[in-house]
Amino acid sequence: MKRWLLVLLTPILLSATPMAAFADVSGLTPCKDSAVFKRRLDQSVKKLSGRLSNYDEGTPAYLALEAQIERTQARFDKYGKQGLLCGADGLPHLIADGRWSHAGEFILPGFTFLYIAGWIGWAGRSYLQFTKTLAMVQAMEAAAENAQAQFSNIEAAMRQQLAQFRANASSEGSLTDDVMGFYHAVDWSEPWLKGILAFHVIVWLLAVATRKHNDVQIVLLLSILAIVYFAESINRVAGEHWQSFAGQQYFDKRGVFVSVVLSAPLLFASFFILINALRGAAALLIQVKRMEFKEDAKKKSKAAKAAKKGQ
Repeated sequence: MKRWLLVLLTPILLSATPMAAFADVSGLTPCKDSAVFKRRLDQSVKKLSGRLSNYDEGTPAYLALEAQIERTQARFDKYGKQGLLCGADGLPHLIADGRWSHAGEFILPGFTFLYIAGWIGWAGRSYLQFTKTLAMVQAMEAAAENAQAQFSNIEAAMRQQLAQFRANASSEGSLTDDVMGFYHAVDWSEPWLKGILAFHVIVWLLAVATRKHNDVQIVLLLSILAIVYFAESINRVAGEHWQSFAGQQYFDKRGVFVSVVLSAPLLFASFFILINALRGAAALLIQVKRMEFKEDAKKKSKAAKAAKKGQ
């Protein structure tokens, strides 16, 4: 039964991001061809080079500025070679609308994290079921050691994916500008947006309140993934009838608004559920080891008492 649930969960994770039209992104150009992007590079290098005149050649401050210039040039060169797209401001923009031509910027790191965390959660739950009785502790010891080694490898892979995502997303102020621009473009006083925010609060309260109930957490996780799966349909229907509940058209064909306001908070909630399952598995390993130590201590105590009686 567990294997069938895992098989059903995998395609849901594969399809969790709403699909979008496979057309060029309007208003964005490859960074390597952007004159504003190149001008930003020249301005950054010029500003740092101007500061070099304040220090003597060979001093620590001079060498540090030279190294910073080299890192700046390498960062801009990396953005151009990786095919990132720049806007009119000359800053790289991440494409997170579902198209596979830019999957390496957001979708693949996010899916990898979800898949690995889901696997850890299911492994932890299975381990919990098999270690409910003390009689099975000795039989599961080898499996626990192997799981610990696999966990270290998975943790290293997750850290690598997150580091790559941060490197791709880093730029001089672009993230802050995009977030603030999105915040000011939305009228958060509209009742339907307040309802969505209340819905997210309820989801998080359920996720926290039921963190010790594995079955409820699984149902909540599957419900969240189902909503994210149908986000594309929700975006399409809302785009056709937005005049009846919204003050302006938020629902474009790429589904950026639905992805940010609806899907992203739900995915973070699913991350919390998966991390909670991982935490339970780690606590279980500690509990099993303590039980094993207590059992060994009892056996040694009995053996010592038997030896004294024999004397």
